[in-house]
Amino acid sequence: PLAVLMNFAAHPTVLGAKNFQFSADYVGYARRTLERLLGGGMALFANGAQGTIAPRPFRGADEWARAENMGVILAAEAFQITQMVEPRETVELQTARVPLELKPVMPAGIPPGRTLGDTYASEVSAVVFDRRFAFVTIPGELSSILNASIKDRGKLLGFERTFLLGLTNDAVGYILTEDEYRHGTYESRVSLFGPHFGSAIMNEAFLILEKLKPAKPASLPATP
Repeated sequence: PLAVLMNFAAHPTVLGAKNFQFSADYVGYARRTLERLLGGGMALFANGAQGTIAPRPFRGADEWARAENMGVILAAEAFQITQMVEPRETVELQTARVPLELKPVMPAGIPPGRTLGDTYASEVSAVVFDRRFAFVTIPGELSSILNASIKDRGKLLGFERTFLLGLTNDAVGYILTEDEYRHGTYESRVSLFGPHFGSAIMNEAFLILEKLKPAKPASLPATP
């Protein structure tokens, strides 16, 4: 293959806060290993809804070894999937884009004296392959709870799979549920657009999936 895209949700933070070296963390090891397993081509990585997911690899003498171990395991899983993919001569593509005008809300974690602008422009977009597989881009770090809601909506609309691509086209910070925001977690203290931001992004994702949904819902397997 010319390229393979991996989609996985976890912060690339196996290397701790004391590490000041430039590194792609476990993602770099995953890409390098997958390219070696493929025997050529490029391994691309798109993070999913990483907002509330931290990696906890448990094997390795130090954090570098643990990052490598996590990356190798991820690459091996991705490689197995590539062996099940059937090539196609053609593919139908549909795309949509929704521009956003966001209004910042000063969170508790911002140091005194700092200010935010009145508005901030961003976007949510989507790419659909053969009216079966939907990829929705999220301009920040989405909560795993909202991730599940968007995937469930994609299934309801008839998509076989719905994938979330986080931190795509922008990096607006953490995108949380209202409950997560109110609980005063680390993520909520640096979330820049208020308690309703997560619901707003989720609704935009719903609308863009609705716009590109299959003409007929995909048939679901019979329940035994």
